[in-house]
Amino acid sequence: MRSVRLFQILDFMRGRTRPVSAEVIAERFGTSVRTIYRDIATLQSIGAPIRGEGGLGYQVEDGYFLPPLAFDRDEMDAVVLGLRMVTARVIRRSGSQQSVCWARSAVRIRKALRASTGHFLQ
Repeated sequence: MRSVRLFQILDFMRGRTRPVSAEVIAERFGTSVRTIYRDIATLQSIGAPIRGEGGLGYQVEDGYFLPPLAFDRDEMDAVVLGLRMVTARVIRRSGSQQSVCWARSAVRIRKALRASTGHFLQ
């Protein structure tokens, strides 16, 4: 699914301090260099601050990703409930890109909840 790959590319690039070539990105995601060029152009067109160009490499500018958000108890309950509902639907497709994304999200939320409130996602 292309939209999942676009988010994965951003996630892959965000921690890099040096530009990453389209060839490296294409190899990482099992796609062609041409597809990566199109994906980067799409990300740039929707506002992702990716600098660089084909042949030189690409890099996400510092400060693009949001800082952690603070939720009150009711808001966090809503987030947890939504995550559980979505997880229950995608768990049947274990190993799919969506189930992997939801699992990573659950891990991040679980860590944040434990660190801040002692509450945790079961």
